[in-house]
Amino acid sequence: MQTRVSGHVELETIRHEGTARRFTEWRPRYAGWQFVAQERAAIGELGVRPPHHAMRKKLIIAIAIVAAAVPVLLLWPFPRYDPARVHPSIRTLRQPYQRVTADYYLDGGSVGLEIIDRDGQKLQLAIPIYDGPGDTRTYHRLYLGARYFKNTNAVEISFTEDTKRFLAEVIGRNATGPDRDLSLIALRGSPRDYVDVYGRALLNKATGKDKEQGYTLWPW
Repeated sequence: MQTRVSGHVELETIRHEGTARRFTEWRPRYAGWQFVAQERAAIGELGVRPPHHAMRKKLIIAIAIVAAAVPVLLLWPFPRYDPARVHPSIRTLRQPYQRVTADYYLDGGSVGLEIIDRDGQKLQLAIPIYDGPGDTRTYHRLYLGARYFKNTNAVEISFTEDTKRFLAEVIGRNATGPDRDLSLIALRGSPRDYVDVYGRALLNKATGKDKEQGYTLWPW
């Protein structure tokens, strides 16, 4: 014995608001009670869902790009300098240095340095971010005798690009303290510096070491 359901057959699309599902059902016109209460696909029902594999593919591609870019940035060469063009007051300091301290001021980003060489000779330097309103150049002046350029002991000296690159290298290799990273990015800011500084800061944030150090580059 067979049981038939009479009536017209129609193609009906049901949309569930607020979800990511869309079902296309093929059912008798007067037998809507068969599937109305069901959320899952029933016999004769075509279920259409978003292709999650596409999102997964994009994520894999993004990770691959980052993985390929990081080694390139880490090997990015630093700008070279001519030691003969470094200011004599700085060039005559004897290495290895005992201590290098970098300061980053909240006046916009002026940098201060204190270098103590192998023989105990101390040198203080100040590099203002700019001269004031209207000055479009940054970090193009150097002061000797103080760690902040507005100090009465600060005396301006010549500041060549080679001296600037040399001081950036000194900060990168020898400086310590919470202002080291910001000072390095201010004076040099190469792609390699950004990867090193922010990669290390992100790692410290993830492991909780930033709280132990008492400072962080992240606002959260």
